[in-house]
Amino acid sequence: MKNLKLGISALALTLASTAFAQTTSNPWVIGVGAHGVNHMGVANGGVDKVFDNFDQVFTLNNYTITPPLSKLTIARNLNKYFVLDWQTSVGNVDNKRFAMGKEFFLQTGLGLQFKFAGLWNEESWFDPYVRVGANYLRHDYEGTGAVNSDGDLIKANHFTTAGGIGANFWLTKNFGINLQGDYVGTPTDKSNLVNFWQAGASILFRFGNNDRDKDGIKDKYDRCPDTPGLPEFQGCPDTDGDGIP
Repeated sequence: MKNLKLGISALALTLASTAFAQTTSNPWVIGVGAHGVNHMGVANGGVDKVFDNFDQVFTLNNYTITPPLSKLTIARNLNKYFVLDWQTSVGNVDNKRFAMGKEFFLQTGLGLQFKFAGLWNEESWFDPYVRVGANYLRHDYEGTGAVNSDGDLIKANHFTTAGGIGANFWLTKNFGINLQGDYVGTPTDKSNLVNFWQAGASILFRFGNNDRDKDGIKDKYDRCPDTPGLPEFQGCPDTDGDGIP
């Protein structure tokens, strides 16, 4: 419980420091929410059998659900199609595949999203995407005696990769809800006992300095975004007053 409180406190501090550090004209998104981890939906065997227990993904009792403020997302739009994000999730999570009790869980890493809304309207209220990511996972299996296919004990620190889908639902221009689901694997571990499905739900806040020169014209419409200007000249100034920008 102490580790969980420290992890949640770290998320809160990161959120607070980031929320007041936006200095670019590109849109930023911060999300806070909860997540659930499901090991029961992972099939025994290789990659070709990953969907054999897929029906178990939709069984709520298979999930260890953590409370709100256990997931943090910070994202930045690179363009209308791609988003770079950093996602962190913490909690006390079990592994019901072999009766492992709840242990401190921390996963953090970078991901890249492809936004389908960029194909029709990047500012659409419905904002679906696919995502791939790479993470550091701390989930201690050393006390369980669990071994991989080579007979080696499964350790506490893992490199994971993730792939999944999600969607943002923008209720207003700057406020929305996110739903996301991922399959998380451990490519360096010769076992899939650590692999899991993860689902998350977050509240989103979208913001950014969209008017750097404070002339009332958004940067994407401003021909001179760093110099205050006039609306009739698309944001460029007329310094000598001759009617020519």
